[in-house]
Amino acid sequence: PELALVCDHLPRRTEGGIGALMPWADKLWLITYPSSGPGSGGGTGLFTVDAEMRLEKHPASVVGTYANRMIHPHTNQLIMGPHFITMDGDVRTVEAIQGHRLTATMLHLTDPARLVYFLTMEGLLFEVDVETLAATQLWDMNKELGLPEDAQPHYKGAHTSQGRIVVANNTYDEPEFRGERAAGRLAEYVDGQWRIIESTCFNEVTGRTNWDNVIFASGFDRASAILRVCVGGKWSRYLLPKASHCFDHYWQTEWPRIREVESERYLMDCHGMFYEFSP
Repeated sequence: PELALVCDHLPRRTEGGIGALMPWADKLWLITYPSSGPGSGGGTGLFTVDAEMRLEKHPASVVGTYANRMIHPHTNQLIMGPHFITMDGDVRTVEAIQGHRLTATMLHLTDPARLVYFLTMEGLLFEVDVETLAATQLWDMNKELGLPEDAQPHYKGAHTSQGRIVVANNTYDEPEFRGERAAGRLAEYVDGQWRIIESTCFNEVTGRTNWDNVIFASGFDRASAILRVCVGGKWSRYLLPKASHCFDHYWQTEWPRIREVESERYLMDCHGMFYEFSP
């Protein structure tokens, strides 16, 4: 109980969860995920847990809806939410994007030593300088991918590899279930333009940056869970069984992840069923 994080009742009640975790700078760093963005989730933010299991809120903490985390290999900074954290535990915050619901951070395609990408849940894609923290909006993915105007965007995983940016939007509501609309997206930016790979709910995109740079993406349609795999620029599509139809809505799929849980092994949670596979 002493490690529990609880949202304040006021000024705005909301759900509370852990959006991201990372061992870094001799502590476990974690950031919270109140669903409703700025103005909700008071009492949450950026925290650390030390070796004595002491929970401490960081002085630079800001409250927001964050689920992104990445170690930037060129500068040895942990990026979590809008924060950049050095190996000594010093924290800087990108104020220009801290009010957005941040869902993914990715290496830059052309200047990975200096720049990273941030994807927001609403579909904005930013470029951020890892030294100056200057932020520039590059795309509104809803316009680039032609999301229907009546659909609520709900972007999740994103990844860069094989000379492409891959993003996932998991919009899937009653119109999708009834076959009246297709607002979900798995899409890639390659050769200077965006291309839709598949128009259905996709939640996760990830991969290692070695071992052929394989990209994995998971999602579902009305009939099946879906795993897409990109090797050498070519996408394959695998249909998997659904463990439960309780996941057949985009608010119930935050987030099925694909994570390296031990050396050379991934664990994938896809629509309520767990899979082990090699990267």
